[in-house]
Amino acid sequence: EVVWGRRLDPARMVIRNIPLPSSGRRWGEVVLHDGVPNGERTIVGPEGHTTVHPVFDEIELWAPSSVPTWVVLLEAAEESDRDALERLAAEAGYAAEDWSSSVRLLCRACSESRMPSEQGDGLAQHDPHDHSLPGRPGPLGHTGAGMLWSPERECGLAAPASLVRGLLDSWVA
Repeated sequence: EVVWGRRLDPARMVIRNIPLPSSGRRWGEVVLHDGVPNGERTIVGPEGHTTVHPVFDEIELWAPSSVPTWVVLLEAAEESDRDALERLAAEAGYAAEDWSSSVRLLCRACSESRMPSEQGDGLAQHDPHDHSLPGRPGPLGHTGAGMLWSPERECGLAAPASLVRGLLDSWVA
């Protein structure tokens, strides 16, 4: 799994997205990574500028995170509804991520090459691995700007157990 992070120095990064529970990684962990990139992801920003992000292989966990990952299945009528949950989590000092739109499966060859990404505010890119039906993203598909929205969302929520119910109740209200 490729995770998004902020580099602390040439060999360490803090994980900023919410990894899938099966990865064994958590939001906020610090990992030691190889200094030589093993692939790239490109993001086209809202003004059309392309940014290239190197992909590094993890060597080991440097500092664990005590923040658990929760899988949340929800109905969000519009993207703004999903965005509201992400905002609430961020305001509480934690994170929410819409895996329905951010996770895609890639073969090894593509993962280790330059792949377009829709992380951030980038424009939709053609994904050669996307064989899903329009508006029905699945594990190999996702939606982007201008595409049909599916209200059924699978999200990751990184927050302590004591806050999860309150965040979701606030979101529903």
